[in-house]
Amino acid sequence: PAMDLLRKAILREIYFQIGATGLLLLFGLTLMLLQLNGSIFLSIIGLGTMMISAYLIYRSVPALDLETNPLYRTLIDEPEQVVWIYSMVTQRMPFGLELFKAGVVYIYLKDGSHHSVSVPVRKLKLICKFLGRLLPQASVGYTEERAQQFEYNPESLKRKRK
Repeated sequence: PAMDLLRKAILREIYFQIGATGLLLLFGLTLMLLQLNGSIFLSIIGLGTMMISAYLIYRSVPALDLETNPLYRTLIDEPEQVVWIYSMVTQRMPFGLELFKAGVVYIYLKDGSHHSVSVPVRKLKLICKFLGRLLPQASVGYTEERAQQFEYNPESLKRKRK
């Protein structure tokens, strides 16, 4: 069940990216159509926005196939590449009122790259436990020392197997 949650979280981020870019495409189209007989400058901005957002959507749609997603492929095919994982909960509290919480899982690889995925806070513990079992060689949890260690030598974060 935890892998399904992770898969859904990855897909949710891709859908959000496509949706936000789709809104940008609609904004560009609206701007272009409203300014067609008006300002040439705003029409060009609208056309440019449409072209860029259409390109970004074109690049994002293939990511819906999780078989090509770099994070998913790493977890399935090369889990030994992962050296460090940790999660973080962010609370939005304007004027002291908690509006919402967001959970993020960070996954760092031995080549120095990293991935992050947003997950529901209530499922964060389950996913972290699952990743801890899936990736026994990876250090778990955030510390300043680990962050410096990762900057200096990502490979040094690998835990020794007993």
